[in-house]
This record gives sequence, C-alpha cells and structure tokens, in this order.
Amino acid sequence: MSNYISTSGLDKASTLLLSLGVENSSKVLQYLGESEIERVLMALSKSSSVSPETRSLALQEAYELAESGAGIHGGG
Repeated sequence: MSNYISTSGLDKASTLLLSLGVENSSKVLQYLGESEIERVLMALSKSSSVSPETRSLALQEAYELAESGAGIHGGG
C-alpha cells in the first residue's frame, strides 16, 4: 500500500480507468479536457500490468472521494 500512496495522481487516474473498463472509462473521459485526456492516455500507454491490490486501492480512493463530495480533480 505504501507504494500506492506515493503514486502520482496521473498514475492513479490511469489505474482507475483500467479498473473501470472501456465503457465506464469512456464516460469518465468525456469530462476531461483535451490536454488531460492526452496526459492520461500517455500514462496508460506507459503502464505495465497493475496488481489487483492496486486496482482495488484506486477504486476505493475514487469511491471515498466521491462519497466525501470532494470529487476527482486534475493536478495530481
């Protein structure tokens, strides 16, 4: 888990998108600007396999952010 905590926001976003699957990821991507999409897609293209634990942590963090009303914002 300590590796996940030090992971950049961009890498967390790409992990989240990988975890969501194509249909749900496309729904998320429509809320991003062009430059944000490019950055996330570049991170996705550079990512290797992601462990189930890391995927679970990304989903959990996104859920907690959504529940708290903080939302998910760029810049990480």
